[in-house]
Amino acid sequence: HPHVPEANLIPGFAYRCHGHNIYRESGVTCARSCTLKKDCVLGAGTVIGERSSVDASVLGRHCRIGAGVMIADAAGFVGIGAHGHLVSYVDMTVAASRRPCPEG
Repeated sequence: HPHVPEANLIPGFAYRCHGHNIYRESGVTCARSCTLKKDCVLGAGTVIGERSSVDASVLGRHCRIGAGVMIADAAGFVGIGAHGHLVSYVDMTVAASRRPCPEG
C-alpha cells in the first residue's frame, strides 16, 4: 500500500485528506480566493494568501504564501531541505512570479 501523509507515520504530524490528494495539518489558513488544485501537502501554521494557487506541491509548517503567488510542482524548493527534512518557515510574500492566478 502507498504511504500517504494522513497515515501520520512521523510522530508529531497530523495530516488529514481534504479531497484531490490535498493533505493539510490543522492550523492551515487559506484565503477565500486561493486555489488548492491537487496533490498538495500543507503543514500546520501555513498561510496561503488571496488569489494564490498551489498545485502538486509540498509546503512545510509555518510557510507564508502572499497574495497572487502561483506555486506548482514545488516539492523540491520548499518541501525538502538539507538532510531530507521538511522545510518550515518559508516566506513567499514577495514572490518572483506575480502573474494573476488562473481560475479553476
